Amino acid sequence: MNYIDKIKINLFLKTLKNCEKGSIKITDPDNNIIEIKKTSEVIADIKINNWSIISNMIKNGDVGFASDYRDGNWSSTNLKSLFTFVIINDKNLSKLLFGKFITRFFSNIKYVFNKNTIKGSKKNIEAHYDLGNKFYEIWLDKSLTYSSALFSDKTASLYEAQLNKYNRISDILKTTSSNKLLEIGTGWGGFLTNSKNDFDSLDSITISKEQYAYSSLTHKNNSNVSIIYDDYRNITKKYNSIVSIEMFEAVGQEYWNTYFQKINNLLVKNGKAVVQTITIDDKLFDAYRNGTDAIRTFIFPGGMLPSPSVFIKYAKNNGFKVIDEFSFGDSYSKTLDIWNDTFKKNIKSIEKLNFDEKFIRIWEYYLTSCSSSFINERTNVFQFTLQKN
Repeated sequence: MNYIDKIKINLFLKTLKNCEKGSIKITDPDNNIIEIKKTSEVIADIKINNWSIISNMIKNGDVGFASDYRDGNWSSTNLKSLFTFVIINDKNLSKLLFGKFITRFFSNIKYVFNKNTIKGSKKNIEAHYDLGNKFYEIWLDKSLTYSSALFSDKTASLYEAQLNKYNRISDILKTTSSNKLLEIGTGWGGFLTNSKNDFDSLDSITISKEQYAYSSLTHKNNSNVSIIYDDYRNITKKYNSIVSIEMFEAVGQEYWNTYFQKINNLLVKNGKAVVQTITIDDKLFDAYRNGTDAIRTFIFPGGMLPSPSVFIKYAKNNGFKVIDEFSFGDSYSKTLDIWNDTFKKNIKSIEKLNFDEKFIRIWEYYLTSCSSSFINERTNVFQFTLQKN
């Protein structure tokens, strides 16, 4: 170990010792143990297998931290507690985990090449949603819903909570008169299956080949359901209602105006849209927008979360009244915990699909870090109800 590395390690340990909340136990590569105890609200631990994680963290922020977890350079007996420790000590740890300017610069250059043009959107969606239907069938509920459930009843199963989410949306959008609905982002057809009897006709559009094939087969005998393989920007029909469930995160900020303008143009006068989207805390939005993170690097290329106030601003600027804002971030944390538990119980089945240990570890990182983010209110999930002016 050279002198520079020793300085970095000392900086890392000093930063941890300056944290004001929680407790953490650090086990170094030689199995020496360092314990830092401040409060009992969270007790975390990290086993460092290679001191190189410090340099990578200082250089690349949480992207480096995630890549080192993927590569087995560190571990924890309770990832969620560790992420919670990091979040509640954000003021102390943010500089350490933010990454250098030059790394952020090149990450932003990479983001330019992941832009959500019509061609780019297909590429970005394929990187995540076209991993194979069998992969998602292993750990999602039987509705194959890959978005937050709504747990209004603590005893509800994940499947029941997903239907609860769909029912809330349908209750907002269904009318007694003729009602034509467009769904932007089909997923595996969970909303269509649950709500097909609430509307006269349902068009659902997707740019995922895997999801299109699956949903087309599922709904081939439903005369009022049509699955469309295309980009939403190419649709020209008029609709009474539009639903978009956790698709907005994949739009990209440079296309947010385009998104709202398009759904406004597709709606009849006074038509309604329900947009379910993950949001980031308003106070964190500027730093988030100008930086990068592990989720956008490894899981959702081209993705970008709005903050609640930013979402509302874009909606209003493009001809909408926001008539309801419903948040349920605690439900998302619970949803992610259930997904993660099922994922881990079925690792052998996932490995049989030719996904390696690094893939499995980065998904474990993703599911756990997101759960911690929701429960600690850095992120939230909203159903925004919009009405065309």
